[in-house]
Amino acid sequence: MDHIATISGVVLQGDTPDWTALLAAIGSDLPVWFMWMFEVRLADGSRLHAYKHVTTRRYLHLTPDGRAFDYCGDCGYEEVDLASSIVSTFSDWEQARPPSRRLSSAGGRT
Repeated sequence: MDHIATISGVVLQGDTPDWTALLAAIGSDLPVWFMWMFEVRLADGSRLHAYKHVTTRRYLHLTPDGRAFDYCGDCGYEEVDLASSIVSTFSDWEQARPPSRRLSSAGGRT
């Protein structure tokens, strides 16, 4: 059995959305499909933002420097390939409609 290297993280806040990492990863047209959920501080000092797809209910966990992570439980995160994480998050989304909420000027939902 392979051991998966995880890094621990602590939720810092869930009140002030930051769309920067998501916009950098997927551009300005697709963030309408996401909700910003919370910000985490990883054990290495990195900040990570959790974005939840409104239809697939899958998360993208992204750092401002372009890294992607999967949540592994017990406050642990595993670094994963960014492209694969994006594909996984959007899996089956084409069968859904865009969210009805208006876009904010930051590219996210309001």
